[in-house]
Amino acid sequence: MLASTFVVTSDPRARSVATELGACEVMEKSDIGVNGAVEAGESACPTYPDVLVLPSDLPFLVGADVRSLIETRRRGLDVVITPSRAFDGTNAYLYAKNDKVPKLYDMDSFWGHVSGVAARGLTLGVSTRPGLTFDVDSPEDLRLLSNSRKRSRVAEIARGLLK
Repeated sequence: MLASTFVVTSDPRARSVATELGACEVMEKSDIGVNGAVEAGESACPTYPDVLVLPSDLPFLVGADVRSLIETRRRGLDVVITPSRAFDGTNAYLYAKNDKVPKLYDMDSFWGHVSGVAARGLTLGVSTRPGLTFDVDSPEDLRLLSNSRKRSRVAEIARGLLK
């Protein structure tokens, strides 16, 4: 799966890690925002018919979460989306490029994406798996991560940051 993964970033270290792991990196000259990054990623991989957008702030994401999204879409749905825990952001977005789904990241993107998909008459599935819904966007999220009972490197890092 990494060979067909595109990491869009302006951070040199993130690009280096992506390349070391076998992913393709798409360099942003500067931070162009999530909508711009998604468009850049789509442009960088013109031969792939489907797109799965995943942000980098999902500390509990596991392979089963990604497989679940793909399996849900294979049931005949046009789009599969995952909200943030607060249902105000979009944490996963799986769609066919030719469906021209809206890219409405930033304020209240989950409901904007849902409305945009519905307006195009596309079928929609929603996944609320914890590994996909928990993101780290605020100090409170960092506190929740640090208090997690899961033993993970990222939870240890969060604990260290909050000391």
